[in-house]
Amino acid sequence: YNAEYNSFVTPTFETVPLSFVGIITEKDGKPFALRKHQKQAVWRALLMGKGIFAHDVGTGKTLTTAAPAMESKRFGYAKKPMLFAHNINAAQVADEIREAYPTAKVLYVDNLNPSVRDRTLAMIAADDWDVIVVPHSLTDRFLLKAETIRGIWEEDLRQLEDAAREAFKE
Repeated sequence: YNAEYNSFVTPTFETVPLSFVGIITEKDGKPFALRKHQKQAVWRALLMGKGIFAHDVGTGKTLTTAAPAMESKRFGYAKKPMLFAHNINAAQVADEIREAYPTAKVLYVDNLNPSVRDRTLAMIAADDWDVIVVPHSLTDRFLLKAETIRGIWEEDLRQLEDAAREAFKE
């Protein structure tokens, strides 16, 4: 019965063992900490490797989005996390991350015109950024080489094949 019907358990993220190193502990003279739902969303994103943060307006989506990037960097899951933000508030996102993580190296890229593209990409490559914030309108300027895409596909395919072989063993 258990193998047939009770083999999947929906994960819960109630307990969050993260310390959020580098985040402010006081804001405007008052104690500051991420809210419970923010911590759980960050923990879920780290464990699942992805996340959608569809919280209501004013519930802290910016920090909920920034914290997984910062924690991914801290744990070595990412080298230079890049956040793509809405054009209208991308600069504000970068500013809020700088405010919440005052010692973090945050780069805001708002111009990838041909005259500055090479210099900006070299700056991204050469420095050890904690997070890079980019407006959505520049998404198409970050194209991957065919070999890189092929490598990602091959790794994904290998993982799927391994999972399929493992499933057929059972």
